[in-house]
Amino acid sequence: MNKKSILLFLNIIILVFVSSAILADEPKIIKNNQLIIKIEKGLHWTHRLKLIPFVLELDTPPQIAVWIEDVDGNYIDTLFVTKLMTVWGTQKKRRKEALPYWAHKRGLIGKKGLYLSEKERLIIDAVTSATPRDSFEFVSSIVDNSTKFVVMAELNVSLDYNADFPNKAKIGDENYTGTSGQPAVIYKTMVDLNTEKALYTMELVAHSSPDGEDDGLYSDLDKLTTGQEIVEEISIEVKKD
Repeated sequence: MNKKSILLFLNIIILVFVSSAILADEPKIIKNNQLIIKIEKGLHWTHRLKLIPFVLELDTPPQIAVWIEDVDGNYIDTLFVTKLMTVWGTQKKRRKEALPYWAHKRGLIGKKGLYLSEKERLIIDAVTSATPRDSFEFVSSIVDNSTKFVVMAELNVSLDYNADFPNKAKIGDENYTGTSGQPAVIYKTMVDLNTEKALYTMELVAHSSPDGEDDGLYSDLDKLTTGQEIVEEISIEVKKD
């Protein structure tokens, strides 16, 4: 087994056995309104990795971040993020391509110029929960004083390479994605508390930077295959005080 294979194997082990979900960046509660966010798994919620076919096969779960922005696209707060993002943030080898849009929006830059957590800037481990290997939901208090805001979600399943984003792509290639496989996908919806509407469905709008180098949103989804089927639906229920 060569060095690249060993590093890949170690990343996979960490991904499978360390990944668990947390509520992050504990928000200041300004009002009693709540968001109930339900994430329903899709056909390709996990990716089956055959290290040794029929002997050693692992399912890689998705990495997820959910956050709120104002109507002008300014970051407000993170509601949920998988714990593995904090683990990768303190490793020598960092996965900047995992959830790059959220990382850039959050805007915390480490000593090496990467938009990932440093030891002194870890995401607050406020509430832990089981690894999201199935559909799940979480409740978050609405932050800020805004009555209209945008809820964003970014998801990525590692190693789900396809013909357009192959494992053989090299650093510097347009379709290089590290160990992310297909780029992370972005879901979005606008929530308006001034209306009577209580249920919102998030829409798949783009994918993020393939190699994690920028904060761009890429609306061309034609090259994504299983990446578009990580979730069946992400819905938001608003419970007003």
